Amino acid sequence: MVLRVSRDLELIDPKVNLRISSQTDLELLCLASELTRKGLGFPQYSNDEVVIPALLAHGYDLEDRVIM
Repeated sequence: MVLRVSRDLELIDPKVNLRISSQTDLELLCLASELTRKGLGFPQYSNDEVVIPALLAHGYDLEDRVIM
């Protein structure tokens, strides 16, 4: 819903962050790409399959990650 409203109203706030992985639904990715095409600078994509291992490598505990 947030992605659709941001896309339709072309609002720059609030900023949208989207956590993705290989399991992310294609429909959600397509919707997010529509918002990206607007050129508003978001959503910010965060690939959990890259970010979480990097955080673990830097000493964070798996339990410290934000739950989806």
